Amino acid sequence: MRHGVMFRFNTEVQHILTDKTTVIALQTRRGSLIEGDEFVLALGNSTAPVAKRAGVKLAIYPVKGYVLSVPVAEGFRAPMHNIYAGGHVLVAPLGKSLLRISGGVDFVSQKKTGEMSPRDQKKRYDWLLAQAKLMFPNGYLDVAKMQPHTCWRPVTADDVPLIGRTKIRNLYVNAGHGSKGWTLSFGAGALLADEISGSRPQLDMSKFAPDRFGFFG
Repeated sequence: MRHGVMFRFNTEVQHILTDKTTVIALQTRRGSLIEGDEFVLALGNSTAPVAKRAGVKLAIYPVKGYVLSVPVAEGFRAPMHNIYAGGHVLVAPLGKSLLRISGGVDFVSQKKTGEMSPRDQKKRYDWLLAQAKLMFPNGYLDVAKMQPHTCWRPVTADDVPLIGRTKIRNLYVNAGHGSKGWTLSFGAGALLADEISGSRPQLDMSKFAPDRFGFFG
């Protein structure tokens, strides 16, 4: 691979081997060791449980979100820009004929997804669709082809991502972007790359420090 990058698919990290101040290696479920100079955890909702294996606590919680993918009816064209109905839903065009409608979250344990009944989930989707219909003329949305989705968004207590070094000298985090993962991805990556390489980041990294929640440390 270019730039020395190697991808290891279907590889599960079982242990993070440390001497309490430095990561020595990652041990996979198959027993092999992955060594390195610096290690970055960028695992979405899995970041916190994996970090815990190194004795690092992270204030990231999975929040359940709801999304509808709805085609635009024949004869209509999708809007060119996102539409935000303040405090309700966000409508984002995906190409010329498909809309992504999202809004509302539930704080439900990711391990207990079964606690929310199909009826309760249907209420969330019905509400989303009702809000979206207020924004467009009758017949604009091809509801018959609508596809509902749920997603788990890794959210921090202040809705600001965790970017930077942990209490382990060579272990870094880039996670907790909530619903803005794509939006913040390039900037977050640039900030972390600067910190790891010793360059001066363009923003104050203390605002993103993984240990800024002292009560959680």
